[in-house]
Amino acid sequence: GQYSVRQQNAIAGPSECTNCLAGWFNTAGGLASCLPCAAGTFNTEPGSTKCVDCPAGEYGTGGTGCQPCPSGHYSANPGSVQCLECPAGKYSALSSKSTKCVQCEKGKFGAIPLQHQCFNCTAGGISAAEGAVGCAPCKVGKYVALDGMSECLQCDAGWYQPQEGKMECT
Repeated sequence: GQYSVRQQNAIAGPSECTNCLAGWFNTAGGLASCLPCAAGTFNTEPGSTKCVDCPAGEYGTGGTGCQPCPSGHYSANPGSVQCLECPAGKYSALSSKSTKCVQCEKGKFGAIPLQHQCFNCTAGGISAAEGAVGCAPCKVGKYVALDGMSECLQCDAGWYQPQEGKMECT
């Protein structure tokens, strides 16, 4: 955690050791310099002899700290140098230090990658499975009147819906 620089024109003798700065390290005494923490690692103490991995859900470029993955991104492993993108149909919440992406719930969808939330299917359409990237219209003879639903309803006896994607029967 320290380094030594001999004064120019100094007669051989003891040299003064100096602590490495935070974000830098030295594993052996008597070296003339410290090494910076590599990307994905950090330390916060002057005089450190090692750097530690950024925790999962964060990434680092080396130095004295790590950054949380931004929304729509995640890092599953410690020591990440960048966060990965959540694909369409999945999301990670705002400032959550996400270690994984979460599938959109039934009744919701995520049409594009990098989302921090999923969106309700609008009335007349559904998403019946988790991780949907779009909504499907209700088939002829069925309807759904509310947003965010995962099943279409059959028209009651005496009622009919001749078109797809409708909110009511006539």
